[in-house]
Amino acid sequence: MSHGSHPSYLHHERPRWQWYALALAIASAYTLGAIGFWKYDVDHGGEGHVLDAMYHAAQLFILHAPALAPPLNVPLEIGRWLALGLLGLAAA
Repeated sequence: MSHGSHPSYLHHERPRWQWYALALAIASAYTLGAIGFWKYDVDHGGEGHVLDAMYHAAQLFILHAPALAPPLNVPLEIGRWLALGLLGLAAA
């Protein structure tokens, strides 16, 4: 086997910029989701707990988010759809 002892199908050499773009997209989806969940909580009469918003933002990546009454704010919508897109790319 080439490349040491790993099978050749494990060696997908990708340009470094693609890894940076992926990291930026993940961080953006998470950050926008956390901001959006925090803002949603405050806008709907909640206390706006940051840790709750961070927890719900992490759930976006496994497609398990709490049921939300409309309207949803823009950061939350962008974070939700970006996380879904990233999950789709990972599955492809």
